[in-house]
Amino acid sequence: MQAFSSFINEQNLNANQIVFVNKVIDYIEQNGYVENVAELTKPPFDKPQNFIKLFDADKQKKFVNIINEVKDNATKIIS
Repeated sequence: MQAFSSFINEQNLNANQIVFVNKVIDYIEQNGYVENVAELTKPPFDKPQNFIKLFDADKQKKFVNIINEVKDNATKIIS
């Protein structure tokens, strides 16, 4: 949650975007990290709207960077 808090606060997200971010947070809490950001366009993240439609290119890039940082941190600890 900490990794995503500044993104949520700084990006002026709408309700659907916040729901999406929370889905990703829940997924990471259960699985450790998102293996491939392409998963963001597949279930369970594709309903009611998918990642591409919810966020503009700038927000997509920032969000993907956070997801990759979380993954890098998780895999660095494991390695």
